[in-house]
Amino acid sequence: MSPLVSNSLYKNIVKAFSSDSDFTVKKLLVGGKFEAALIFLDGCVDSASLSEQVVKPLCGKIFEDADESVLPDMIMGRNFSLTVQRCSDAEKIMQKLSFGNAALIVGRLREAFVFEARPKTFRAVGEPSSENITKGAKDCFTEQAKVNVSLIRNRLINPNLRAESVTVGRQSATTVYLVSIDGIVNPDCLEDARKRISSLDIDCVSSLGIIEEALKEGDCIFPQVLVTERPDRVCAHINEGCVAVITDGFPFVLLAPVSILHHLSTAEDYSRHHISASVIRVMRYILLI
Repeated sequence: MSPLVSNSLYKNIVKAFSSDSDFTVKKLLVGGKFEAALIFLDGCVDSASLSEQVVKPLCGKIFEDADESVLPDMIMGRNFSLTVQRCSDAEKIMQKLSFGNAALIVGRLREAFVFEARPKTFRAVGEPSSENITKGAKDCFTEQAKVNVSLIRNRLINPNLRAESVTVGRQSATTVYLVSIDGIVNPDCLEDARKRISSLDIDCVSSLGIIEEALKEGDCIFPQVLVTERPDRVCAHINEGCVAVITDGFPFVLLAPVSILHHLSTAEDYSRHHISASVIRVMRYILLI
């Protein structure tokens, strides 16, 4: 029996995905002598990048003189263009495969090497559709949470800016980022938002309203969460101590805690002359009353 076929990690993953038509196993020889398999879900990865940046280097001469004991360190030390990490848990590897990763299993090694090879086919940063203003930034959030975090970091060049992630949903495993600035945000507010989101006991984050409801306190009729698609507006509120909640898969960001006064101001107010902006804002208060 070949070393790969007798590998329990390989057998468990192949058995779990055996009925999936998009499940792909690419056999190869690392260094020309170590039997290995590159496992991925076709359509969830960039096949061209895998072939060029993973398969070719692994089949190169650099691994020909290696033995199996030092092979893991050599693979991790190889300067791959794709991010790679070790993982020995079959359940975690199968979850990562669904996220656009590829797993390399070599011989009898009890761990896999997971390469991040998600295709870059997300919507480009465009103009806001519901909060467009005359004199202001023309970029808006997208469905990719990491892109949205980078849009905020590009505006706030602050080493105290923090973006911590929480995974929500037993089936969807949706990533939710909590973005704030140390020293400005109230630690109790940040901790409260973290507990509310991480304690969600759901299968799938099918709507942004699920996260929004978790952040609300009681049955108050006034809005307690601000929803926006503008990075500049999010940055302004983060600087005031708010926590920005970015959910992967949705092009809107939630801001909390907020009051009714936050909903009565717009990004356009800061682009107008201060007198006209003040008059318009006072008129909003009068009309509300």
